[in-house]
Amino acid sequence: MAVRTPRVANAAIELGFVLIAGLLGALRAPAWGIVAVALAMIAYWSWNRRVGLAQLMQGGALKFAAMAGISLAMIVAVLGCAYWFGGLIGGITK
Repeated sequence: MAVRTPRVANAAIELGFVLIAGLLGALRAPAWGIVAVALAMIAYWSWNRRVGLAQLMQGGALKFAAMAGISLAMIVAVLGCAYWFGGLIGGITK
């Protein structure tokens, strides 16, 4: 497997998703807003990691499902925490 070079643009885009989730929480946006952000980030993540995911799939379906499941759970958890934290900040500043 080739060594993956970190990309600043990728980190900035993923941080943007987290900041949007926090902003939605601060603005007390409805829950469908965070669901839309999560689905958009999952789509971006799967496109951006397509080569690595294809290599992982060669290792077997069970390994792929486990690793992808952990990654998706982490994405949902981070965005959910950002939304919740944004809601806390939104409640404090009002």
